[in-house]
Amino acid sequence: MLLLLAVDEVETALAPATSTEAEDDHLTVTDLGTLLQASPNSIYKFIARGLIEIGTIRNAVTNIPQRAIAPEVAGAFQKRYVSLAECCRRSRLHSSAVKRICRAARWH
Repeated sequence: MLLLLAVDEVETALAPATSTEAEDDHLTVTDLGTLLQASPNSIYKFIARGLIEIGTIRNAVTNIPQRAIAPEVAGAFQKRYVSLAECCRRSRLHSSAVKRICRAARWH
């Protein structure tokens, strides 16, 4: 069996992690979901809609590229949007009451 690989891609994949950005400075989708009290699926939808900018960094342990969110991006998103869970916590209302209030406000 013959397998051809691009030399530069192989060298890049096998090279030790040399990210200029510290991995600890970035959030994974799961980390951001926990921070925002949202599911990873919701975070992926926000990314797909362009609400959250995501980058790629190399994992320092596995050397595998992984998707990550810069803290500034997470902070900007958190300042602009709030989760239903956070609204409920702040208002001490049930989610159905918060949804009803938001729907009423949106139509007026």
